[in-house]
This record gives sequence, C-alpha cells and structure tokens, in this order.
Amino acid sequence: MSKEPQTRAKAQTGAGAGLYNYGPQKFKDVDQALGDGILYAPGTSNEGKSPNLEHCMIYYGYGNKRGGVNTPNCVVSMVFPLPEDISDEIGLEWNADEAKEAKRASRVDRAFGTGGGWGLSMLGRAIKDIVGERTGGLLGDTRREKGVALNSHEEYYFKGVNFRNFSFKHKMIPISADESTITKNIVDTFRYLSSPGYEDGNKFFTYPSEWEIHFLHNVKGRYQTNAHLSRIGRCVLDSVKVNYTAEGSFQSLPGGEPIVTELDLSFKELDLVTKETLRSAGQHGGLEAEGT
Repeated sequence: MSKEPQTRAKAQTGAGAGLYNYGPQKFKDVDQALGDGILYAPGTSNEGKSPNLEHCMIYYGYGNKRGGVNTPNCVVSMVFPLPEDISDEIGLEWNADEAKEAKRASRVDRAFGTGGGWGLSMLGRAIKDIVGERTGGLLGDTRREKGVALNSHEEYYFKGVNFRNFSFKHKMIPISADESTITKNIVDTFRYLSSPGYEDGNKFFTYPSEWEIHFLHNVKGRYQTNAHLSRIGRCVLDSVKVNYTAEGSFQSLPGGEPIVTELDLSFKELDLVTKETLRSAGQHGGLEAEGT
C-alpha cells in the first residue's frame, strides 16, 4: 500500500490530535480522502472505488511507536457499512462515604449517645460490641423492632472519569473470490495490527497499532464526517473476534472461502472526555462558559 496518500489523509482529517480537533471534513469521495490501497468491505465499494452507501465508517490503522516516533503514519484504511449498534457511553466514578461533618458530629453519639472524646468513642464501640455479643445482637434487634436504622450520613464525591469503550460488529458476505480475498485481508489486517511484536530478541514487546474511527455520510455527492454521531479519539484495539459460523453452520464458496465472516471489534479510547474536549469539538449544547 502507498503510505504517502495515507499520510495525506491523516492531515485532512486531523487524525491523532484527539477528540477536540475533530471537525466535519468534506471529500469529493473517499478515494480522494484516503488515496489508493483502501480495503473495502464486501458490499461497500462501487466497483472497487468510493462507497456506494449513504453512510459508512472508516478505520485508520497506524504503525506502532518505535524509535522515538510519537506520530506514526497511517498504514491502512478500511471502509465498512455502518454497524447495527453504534453507542457511546461516558462513565463517571462517584464514591459514597460518610460526610466529614457528620463523622465529627456523630462519632461519639454513635458510641454512647453522649459527648466524649476519641478514646471514649473507641471504648464505647468496644462496650457495644461486648453487649451485642452477650445479648445476641439486642441493640440491633431493638432498632429493627422500632423500625429505624442508623443514619450513616453518607454523601457522594466525584472520583474521576472512565475511558470510553467502543464495540462494533460487522458481518461480511462476499459473493466472489475477489471479495473473499478482501475479507480475509481485512481480518488478517485487524489481527496483525492489534498484536505486539518482539524487540531486542524477545526481551520486550513493541506496542500494537493505534486506530482512528470516523463516521461519514453523503451530502450531495460529497462525504463528510457525520457530526450527529460519536466523535472518537485515538484508540487501541483490545479485542478481535472472528466468527465463521454466524449463521449456525459453516458454509463456503467453491474454493472453501467462508460465505459469512462476522468480525467483532472492541476499542478503548486513549483520551478522556472532558468539558474542554467537548467544547473544542462543538459538542457543548450551547453552554460555552467556563463555569458550566
């Protein structure tokens, strides 16, 4: 494959700069955006050229980082129809803990029900434990009989944001020997680029490739990024699953090529989503003030 057109494509799409640098890109066709050497999933291309679909998605695969190269060139581009499931979830971590003020105010009361210092509180807990053991949990039973429970005075505090995960499933159904060859090349490419290599004999692993994912739609004969779908930053491919019996049994063309090949891909985004990244991508819902 020619690397020069792929590098040019990277510059046109703002690839590698993170979610916040992604913007709508217009192309006369996908060939103009990516140059030669694109792999088109079966049923996607128009006689081996640009997609004949209203909507499609593109995977950019990059070389691994070695020799101090932080921004490796794009080495492969693959075009697919949109999968059945396109979902986006931003997960936030919130932890529950007892409020600080409540801790200070109730530490003694939970021990004795009266005022006292830290030592008295610890003594109170010990006494309550002993009494509870000897009375068969009488104190707890009393609360249950009264229909009350001890108020732990918990509150949530923000801990952090999770990295996003994306999963896409593609079912490829070749109808010719040429399309079967392309299908195999696509599967082999995902497997190869998602695998590490050896360096310095076998003392170290080299990093697998990184990926970019773009969703395009056709606007009056020109393809552009679909701003209504997820913007995805640079990713790593952490799972490649291939199913050759997605229809219940194995069926093949005369040459033994599978009639159906189901490709299940799982990606992890390398950048965290924050207000700053969403604001720079224009996905802020009109709330541009820094305090919002």
